[in-house]
Amino acid sequence: MAKDLSPKTIRNAHGLLSAALAEYHPTMILRTTLPQKKKYEAGIPSAEDIAKIVEAAKGTPSELPILLAVWLGLRASEIRGITWDCIQGDMLHIKQAIVDGEDGPELKGTKTYSGDRRIRMPEYIKSLIETQSHTDDHVIHLSGQAMYKRFSRLCESAGLPHYRFHDLRHTFATVASAQGAPLFDIGKALGHSTPATTGKIYTHLLDQNHTATLDRVANALK
Repeated sequence: MAKDLSPKTIRNAHGLLSAALAEYHPTMILRTTLPQKKKYEAGIPSAEDIAKIVEAAKGTPSELPILLAVWLGLRASEIRGITWDCIQGDMLHIKQAIVDGEDGPELKGTKTYSGDRRIRMPEYIKSLIETQSHTDDHVIHLSGQAMYKRFSRLCESAGLPHYRFHDLRHTFATVASAQGAPLFDIGKALGHSTPATTGKIYTHLLDQNHTATLDRVANALK
């Protein structure tokens, strides 16, 4: 498995195997050498690249999903899961997600308990939602593959480096931090279960906050 899959996937599979053996074959001890974990590096488009992405997406079916990711920090699965009953005035209730399983797309609850959240929508996003075709319960009518492929082609046509759709969510966190938002509030907006989760993913934000804190203390003591 390690030849084709990530270290995290291997460790998850090994954990399941270990738990099963502990229950049904407790005398068997695994002495497995697991692949080393790889540090996750979030890809973050620059402000200039985001401007080009948003401009290229304007008026296309990709515009609303892209803005929901950049402006509100939503996951692709959460964007696909938005139904019309999630729209409550200028509030957007993130209560579910669509994930692709072995039997196709499946509507599930949010990734974590904290993922169930309400977010105030900017007027422009609200107006875009109002223009979407109301043919069924869902606001966004793009599959996960269609969303990713459209975004990749859009980046390519704009002469940009390859970004993942999920990298747009990272932009939200970076901009929020640059505007002085505490890590706790950023994590709450992103639907993280704890600030530790936010800090683990966005280590660069911790570095920025740490430097800013030291500067403030130094200035106060002066």
